[in-house]
Amino acid sequence: MKNWWRPERKDNGEKIESGSLTASDPSSSAPPPPHVVYLTPTCRPYGGVRITFQHAEGLRNRGYRVTMVGPDPAPDWYPCQLPYIQAPLDQPGVIPAADICIGTFWSTIAPAYQSGARHVFHLCQGFEGVHREYAPILPRIDAAYQLPIPKLVISAHLEPILTQRYGCRCYLIGQAVDSTVFTPGEFRRVATPLRVGVVGPFAVRSKGIPELLHGFALARRAGHALEVHRASIDPLDGREEQLGMTDRFFHNLDTAGMVAFYRHLDALCFSSYDEEGFGLPTLEAMACGVPVALTQIRPFVVFPDAAVVRFPPGEPEAVVPVIAALMDPTRRQSLREAGLACARIHTIDAVLDRLEAAFRAEGAPIVVKSLTAVA
Repeated sequence: MKNWWRPERKDNGEKIESGSLTASDPSSSAPPPPHVVYLTPTCRPYGGVRITFQHAEGLRNRGYRVTMVGPDPAPDWYPCQLPYIQAPLDQPGVIPAADICIGTFWSTIAPAYQSGARHVFHLCQGFEGVHREYAPILPRIDAAYQLPIPKLVISAHLEPILTQRYGCRCYLIGQAVDSTVFTPGEFRRVATPLRVGVVGPFAVRSKGIPELLHGFALARRAGHALEVHRASIDPLDGREEQLGMTDRFFHNLDTAGMVAFYRHLDALCFSSYDEEGFGLPTLEAMACGVPVALTQIRPFVVFPDAAVVRFPPGEPEAVVPVIAALMDPTRRQSLREAGLACARIHTIDAVLDRLEAAFRAEGAPIVVKSLTAVA
């Protein structure tokens, strides 16, 4: 077991609330702030892992004590400012005592439940059971989801799926992007060729990338000049290379690298099927001022029509009119402005407010500003 300890913020005049019970004046014998432990299955640079760290750091900034625990070393691609414990999650005794323990993937639900924490939650960024790749282990996924743990869901479409299948309580907390990190670059009005970005692993069926690349091929045959830029946590797949549509490929980019990737684009196309939990690259691209085209699936109903171009998943021929629309600089400028406005309302503070409301609803302790601190 390895520990990475970094200094946490000192008490800033806050008090603890749990249901109707609040602590006394923090200048006297107030209890320590609630301890929240997040369990992460990996520290590879997935968008979902970045979101977990953002939630954890946001709670730390609100006065909680927060610890991260996972089997991988602390990420070198994310500026983690939290205590981090590297250890197998199924190893007894490695998860520290906590007021709140949060699992963030199906394989972390049982360790969270068995951690002994007073309150346990599951941050659900997508239901793994609908993915074809997980079919062989679906009984194990079902067993984890059947544990009596409330779910914190990032998209409204997940709630009926989980409540009907497992009868669990769900709290919608939404999705967020850090617009202080993902910032816009310059708009390229003359975009010839059109630099189109695609993010995600080629081999994951739900991402729909093979079909999207076929659609790009049709667009090229229709006379549209494209330059396809790909970013993936996985290396270039041989099957993708054989298609011959990818002009530039970026592997395993850190956060700064992803920002640079987006800012170099004229548009982002996101081609996931309905199994998608949310699709964080859409928000990240919007925050970087990149026009976004995405599939007509349930997670994306939160985006206004003015901010996106929509197309049906799995239909390469439907990609051609999308590319034609993105060739228009006036349309791209309009999408850019609407996307930036959309990204600005998807804040981490709004998500944390809903997260703390879920804590409160389940009787877990939360930190609230004291009147003496405000004075």
